[in-house]
Amino acid sequence: MLVYYMDFIRFMRRDRYIPNPNVLQIGIGVGISARTTLGNAPTTNLTIIELDPTVYKFARKYFELPETNYRVMDGRRYVEECEAGVYDVVVHDVFTGGEVPRELYSLEMWRQVRRVMKHDGILGVNFVGSLTSKATKSVIKTLRSVFKYVSVYSEPQRDESLRHPDTVRNLVVYASNALPISFRDPSASEVVEVSRMYVEMWNLMEESKVDLQKWFGKRPSGADGKVKGGNGNVGFFWRTEVGKIVKRFLVGVKDEFEDLRDEVWRIVGFGSGKDDGKVEVITDGNNPLRKYQRESSEKHWRMMQELFPTEFWWSF
Repeated sequence: MLVYYMDFIRFMRRDRYIPNPNVLQIGIGVGISARTTLGNAPTTNLTIIELDPTVYKFARKYFELPETNYRVMDGRRYVEECEAGVYDVVVHDVFTGGEVPRELYSLEMWRQVRRVMKHDGILGVNFVGSLTSKATKSVIKTLRSVFKYVSVYSEPQRDESLRHPDTVRNLVVYASNALPISFRDPSASEVVEVSRMYVEMWNLMEESKVDLQKWFGKRPSGADGKVKGGNGNVGFFWRTEVGKIVKRFLVGVKDEFEDLRDEVWRIVGFGSGKDDGKVEVITDGNNPLRKYQRESSEKHWRMMQELFPTEFWWSF
């Protein structure tokens, strides 16, 4: 139940006390993490951005999500249009059906997220993959290119056979530019609405931490949110209103036109978009995440088929 790990962000060490934190949640899932946060910290100013209104309705009806500030909107568009320096915490949870919307994991997206965060803001990202997959490695590398401090936590595995690094599991990534990621002990008043599972997950935090150096290497040199390569002469164009519209169109082009899109990106100076076998920083112009995720997606669905009978999926 790594959904509780998003609530644990409240226990991270900071230089200041935040009585009424502004929290942005992109993607709601079934609403457990949002419900837990509001239950334990009712003074939280929570804004939920969800593309599918049905998801929000189900979270309200079946998972007891309290009424909160909610908007039906594309998460990327929201952060691009949002004012700078608004949020103390950003929760990014957009996993669906074995894959994630790749445009929500590009370097450009994370730079926008960093922009809307306060100077000491913290980002929490939910991702599903193995420690050895290209998809996971590329996501972590991209985040480390934008944020100075990044930590990864893996879903605790009681079964020894599931602890293999190739096993697909839930991962939570914390990122910040202010302080290294570390936790303090919560006070009794901070954990009002907790279950046995919540306490168990908290007690397993240290054990769940992933060795960043071992699995993902060093932080990219010169990491500052900038991408090497590309034609700098076209940078001004992308900051214009017309450029923003064209860029949004290219990001949203359907996968069957991927080769055409890559060629357009190459011409306008955002890289070739071709996968040369290396794990690179994910950008709008070079985003192989969908290709990287195919293997982990298949593993994920095989796991789900073992949990539920075939009849369930036929009626899903």
